[in-house]
Amino acid sequence: MTGTAINLGPGDTAQPYTIPAQDWAIANKRVSIILDPTRAPSVQAKLKALPVYDQVVGVCQTWKASTFDDVVSFGQSLATFAQTDVQSYLTVIGMIVDAMKGGDTSMQGRLDDTVKGMVADTSGLSTKAAALAPVLTSFDDLMSQTSVETGDDPVWSSFTINAGFAFDQLGGRFGMIVQDLNDLQTTIAHQIAHDLPVVVRIADLPNAIREWNTVGEMAAGFVLNAPAQRKYLSGDWTDADGGAQT
Repeated sequence: MTGTAINLGPGDTAQPYTIPAQDWAIANKRVSIILDPTRAPSVQAKLKALPVYDQVVGVCQTWKASTFDDVVSFGQSLATFAQTDVQSYLTVIGMIVDAMKGGDTSMQGRLDDTVKGMVADTSGLSTKAAALAPVLTSFDDLMSQTSVETGDDPVWSSFTINAGFAFDQLGGRFGMIVQDLNDLQTTIAHQIAHDLPVVVRIADLPNAIREWNTVGEMAAGFVLNAPAQRKYLSGDWTDADGGAQT
């Protein structure tokens, strides 16, 4: 393993909150319409004719009652982890690795403690994401079947899935963050904790820290926008937003 460079950055895939706010609004407005038969009346008959209509209603009820809030809660946890915890852990690990490469074996205990802390925090976060991923995949799958022809209803077609929110993104993106968090755990726990004597360097640590900070910024932005999204989800939006207010 001599000469191996370890990269601790998440890459581009670990960003489940890159979906723009206007596209989250598409999803939440659609849910509000599905749960309110008085809205977009010309669409309701087509929705009710779907073989999966009852399942769609069920997944929308769950989305409104808990799933969306779970996505927000995970966003808050991810933002804290990526903008605070990771910055601290990676900075300390980088310093320890440099010292140990220079022959300072007294740092082994501190390395072990730091690695244990980061693995524990990362494991808790990946467990949350892993629990969300299949729920979001089910939401994706069912909502993707609710498309109606453009122009069928001005309210519905004003935020058609073709406007940018493809109902196949959520579960996949959360699956990606699970993989990246698990990869981070494996790298920290095994390659650094166990194989350090022959590790030459941690590749571009400042860039890895910046990548995680970007993930955190996106998650924090989503959380900041959550109150507006909850209004759409509750049906509290006007003609200017794409439909009559209830």
